[in-house]
This record gives sequence, structure tokens and C-alpha cells, in this order.
Amino acid sequence: MPAKSIKEFSAGDHVVSFFVIRKKTLLTKKSDGAPYLSLEFGDASGRISAAIWEEVSQQNETLTVGDIVKVQGTVYQYRDSLSLHIEKIRKARPEDSVSPEMFLPGHGRDLRKLEDKFRWLVESVEDPYLSRLLQIVFAPLFWEKFRRAPGGKLWHHNRVGGLMEHTIGVAEICLKAAEQYPAVSRELLLSGALLHDIGKVDSYRMDQGFIEYTDRGRLLGHIVMGYQLVEEATARIPDFPEELRKQILHLVLSHQGELEKGSPVVPMTLEAMILYYADEMDSKADAFQRIRKGEKEPGKKWSTFVNLLNRFLYFGETEEE
Repeated sequence: MPAKSIKEFSAGDHVVSFFVIRKKTLLTKKSDGAPYLSLEFGDASGRISAAIWEEVSQQNETLTVGDIVKVQGTVYQYRDSLSLHIEKIRKARPEDSVSPEMFLPGHGRDLRKLEDKFRWLVESVEDPYLSRLLQIVFAPLFWEKFRRAPGGKLWHHNRVGGLMEHTIGVAEICLKAAEQYPAVSRELLLSGALLHDIGKVDSYRMDQGFIEYTDRGRLLGHIVMGYQLVEEATARIPDFPEELRKQILHLVLSHQGELEKGSPVVPMTLEAMILYYADEMDSKADAFQRIRKGEKEPGKKWSTFVNLLNRFLYFGETEEE
């Protein structure tokens, strides 16, 4: 019988499975000051906390973040979440045939179809300068990284290919808006949608079996990194119109909408305002679906409190109910 994934765990389950170590912190007990090792394990479905209480110094030296480990233990309820009581733990061995790729969040859609859709969107841009800009940015080497990159660490589109899926979603919303509002430049808005999050390609790493920030991603942020990529690409195009350059760079810089959310500037053009709301719509819709999929169970109508949204989410009645 195949091992359960973390998402399928229930209190009382006896577990023998492989996980990747996402976090490791050496702490001390409040009661007597004795050390213990706080861990967070992950697999492709989710995360679970655990702790090591014995041979703490040795285990702290042996185990590192990114290690794949085989764990035997029991799941128990701790406050409002599940934790894993570790009985045995060891690092994975070559004969175990496990790799970091196995622990990355999967994708429910056909990546090849998403790639075809993305290429179609790029090819549909007819403006010669914007078309050339997109060709330069999405050159083969960058494309290979972009097509697999996640759209986020935990909140939305946090999976292999998630950035490409999110970008397509935002672009399609923008195309609908361009049909609705004649004053919108379809070419500019679509190009901005395709470029708005390209800084995320080098903002995250997945080589350890989970999504984590790179040093550059944490220090600079994906907006600045994306701006640099677009600015450098426009500089390579002879006679790129200055007005067009200002507007496409503004779309990248302002797409998060508010200074408090990390945008260096707020949206100040019609295309920038539409891009901001399209980005919000697609990211929040994906986050809602992720939360509902992870929490929905028979008889449960409401999510736990979602701190990032400062609210509960209503799932509604199921057909069975």
C-alpha cells in the first residue's frame, strides 16, 4: 500500500515515509532549558512540523535543510494543526531512489498545452518593437527556466510551471479587458501581462525539493529584477520608442498596485490599472482554490482564518449536503 501524503494525514496515523527538510531550528524547552530540534517536513502535497528530543546535538550536526530523510513516526494533533512524533529518522540513501524533484508541488494541467498557449500569446503581439522585446526576453535559455518556474513560494501558483500558468491567466483577463475598453492599447497591455512577473524566474529556487527564495530574490525582489530584464532588453533594440519604453517599464514596476505591497510606484496609466487588477484576480482565485482543495471536507463550509486576506473563506454547501 503506497504511503500517505502529508495532506492525507490524520491524527493517530503511523507513518513510514520520505520527506524533505524545509526548516530546522535548534531551540530549548521552557520547562528545563533542555535543547530540542524543531523541524518542518514537506512533500509534494504539503508541510508538517516535527521535533527531535533525543541525541539533539548529533542530529543537529547530521541533518541540514534540503536533506531528504526517511521517517518513522506517529501523527498527533497539536493545537490547531497536525505534527509528527518522530520515532526513527535517517538520511535517504542512493538505493532509496528518491530525488528532490519528487517533493515539488505537482501540476494538475498539461504543461505542454500551457506552453503552446503562451507561445500563441507572444506571437499575437504585432507591434514590431514589443514583439522583438518579447523574443529577446523569452529566448531559449530564459524560456527553459520560465516554463518550469513557480509563481510563488506558498500563496498562489506555488508549483512547477505555476509562473507560466499565472502569466497566461493574467494575459487572458487583460485581453478581455482590452475588448471591453476601446481606449486600452491591446499590444501594450498584453506585453505587460506577459512580462510583469519575469523577475520571479530568478527569485525562487527548487533544487532542494521545495520552493525557496534565492539570495537575489530576497535582497532585490522580483519587481526590480523584472524591471532590469526589460530595461536591458529594450536597450538592445535599435530606435525603441522612448514613450513605449516608459510605459512598458511602468507596467512591470506598478503591477502590485500599492507601495505597501512592494510596488515602487502605483499604477498611473489605464493599462497599468487593468494589469494590477488582473494580477490580483488571478492570484487570489488560485489561492482560494488551493485553500478550498486543502481544507474542504464533508460538512465543512468555512476555511480556517486566512491571515493574508484577514477573513474566513466560505466554501458553500456540497451537492451531497
